[in-house]
Amino acid sequence: MCIICVDFQKEKLSLSEAWRNYAEMSGTLEPEHSIEVENMLWSAAFDQSDDYEDFVALDQNPFLKPPVLPYIPDDDDPSDWYENHGQGD
Repeated sequence: MCIICVDFQKEKLSLSEAWRNYAEMSGTLEPEHSIEVENMLWSAAFDQSDDYEDFVALDQNPFLKPPVLPYIPDDDDPSDWYENHGQGD
């Protein structure tokens, strides 16, 4: 066991501290143990969650650009003025 596992199980580390330590040490851990640590921390996070039944994991591709929002004209929107006069010029 690693220091994260030992200290977390002894409640010397909070969940957020354990995640932070794991992020710093994940590159030095064996791949199998890294999976065990992640499972332990996720399990603790779900156990501490009040709305576990409503937990939803979104499957999103982080490399996709967000959709372009439509232009909605607004009388109070200064963007037209900036397009004609520059931003801070």
